[in-house]
Amino acid sequence: MAYWWVDFVSGRSGFVEAPNHAAAIAIGFRETGNAARRARPIPYPAQPIIFQEPERPGKPQCPAFCYSPNMCAGRTSCPKSYACSE
Repeated sequence: MAYWWVDFVSGRSGFVEAPNHAAAIAIGFRETGNAARRARPIPYPAQPIIFQEPERPGKPQCPAFCYSPNMCAGRTSCPKSYACSE
């Protein structure tokens, strides 16, 4: 599974966990009823969560580490040189 930041035509954006770009757009539409404008990869889950795979034994959910998803969208790693928790 990969992490995606999905922008919708309604102006809303949110996090979707999906295996690929097409699935991220489809899941975003299924969960919100809004058409997706674009989906960009992000390095970690972010808030608001539109869809995340349920936690399973042996595979816990990754917490929402990305505090600036608009800045990180389209990247495979965080561009900040310091931890957001600082």
